[in-house]
Amino acid sequence: MSPNKQLTDHETERLIEACRKQSREAQCALYTKYCKAMYNVALRISGNRQEAEDVMQEAFITAFEKLHTYDGKASFGSWLKKIVLHKAIDQSRKHKKMIFDDVDELNVQLADEDNDLPPYFNLTIDAVYSILQSLKPQYRIILNLRLIEECSYEDIAKLLDLQYGAVRTRYARARSILAGKIYQEAQSSMLN
Repeated sequence: MSPNKQLTDHETERLIEACRKQSREAQCALYTKYCKAMYNVALRISGNRQEAEDVMQEAFITAFEKLHTYDGKASFGSWLKKIVLHKAIDQSRKHKKMIFDDVDELNVQLADEDNDLPPYFNLTIDAVYSILQSLKPQYRIILNLRLIEECSYEDIAKLLDLQYGAVRTRYARARSILAGKIYQEAQSSMLN
């Protein structure tokens, strides 16, 4: 099968069954289908290309070892993404890049999610992404999980082992910091 060929749901299910029987060819095909997307998920959490590659490799190994637990209720991609998110967050914790302290969390007002971030002016998507990646890990990770991975507050709380209120507060703070940095960058790009 060509690596560029998109697999149908039926083909994916057949590959999963073959992987359960330890087929290396099927494992390679699933890896080929999902590796780029899972790498991007890991990169958004880790912020480091080498760590993202390591996380992705570990996630695929874990997925193939625990494939017997995949019940098909969610798509295989969603199931795999959960594994990648857990591995990336664990990796960040191991490297002490993520500090989740709840000091003063309750003193921060929750931002109204209906408020838009400041206008992007002439900023490119790459510039905004770069600003997002420059945030402290505890803010970058929550923003990535909420905005890009579209995780619920409840799921984020479980993934990060935080209280629901702390997640909402940290998310509001992260949005505020991101908005300020985007505004600063937009202002400086207008002056140039």
